[in-house]
Amino acid sequence: MDDFTFTRDTSAPDPAEYDQDFSDIQQKSLSARFFEYFSVQLIEQIAKKTTQRLVTADDLVPVNFADILRHFSITIRTSLLRLPSLGHYYEGNSAIGSLKEIMDRRNYYRIRNNMKCVYDDDVSEDVKHDDPLWKVRPVIESIQKAMLKIPRGHGDLCVDEQIIPFTGGMPLSTKIVIKSKPHPCGLKLYAISKPSGVMLNFLPYCGSKTFAEEHCNLPQGEAAVVSLLEGVNTSTVIHLDRFFTGVFLAENLLKRGFRVTGTIMNNRLPIN
Repeated sequence: MDDFTFTRDTSAPDPAEYDQDFSDIQQKSLSARFFEYFSVQLIEQIAKKTTQRLVTADDLVPVNFADILRHFSITIRTSLLRLPSLGHYYEGNSAIGSLKEIMDRRNYYRIRNNMKCVYDDDVSEDVKHDDPLWKVRPVIESIQKAMLKIPRGHGDLCVDEQIIPFTGGMPLSTKIVIKSKPHPCGLKLYAISKPSGVMLNFLPYCGSKTFAEEHCNLPQGEAAVVSLLEGVNTSTVIHLDRFFTGVFLAENLLKRGFRVTGTIMNNRLPIN
């Protein structure tokens, strides 16, 4: 990414000083880190399904592996700047010169408007009914698979919720509006992270279909915490805010060898 120079905020602590895994991640190239989360197989699948979608629209020019990589490259670059429209990245004083060399704007829109990682007719009606995020499930699974390979250690971890800003069309069971959040509208994730900010796992909110059957009877916050503990070493301290903290959850985690710290609401305290 030759158009940008990245500098770290020196007033903030360096995560690498207290998280060796973060330091190891920094040593990897951008491309190596990208392919850890977006596997070659996934990129090839996206190219294949996008081409399949284009053919149904009478567009017979295929999309290949390199096209998808170029598309992602432009998307990442443009996300670093906030400009009113894609045209501003290509033209005028704010244009990023290398974008035209990577892919012309017309082809970028062509791929963006038809991108698929699964083709609709290949998915059964039962799967569509049971999984509100079936259209992007391969992407979610690829990222989660990479996250589960990150060493957990035995220190402190934090569970919290996050909103991915999005105002486009999505199933009603996944669309969330929380006015108090910096990005109030979008897709909600439950996530578990290290103090360095490295995310170790996440769980998209999908309404009543969010959690596995064995966790459905738990309160939403407690079910989220239990679901995110896959691969986490016992003796780890789990930090929570008041949305998640409960007496039953704390007792459950203590029995499993974890420790818990967090604030708790008055209505969740035992009466006696």
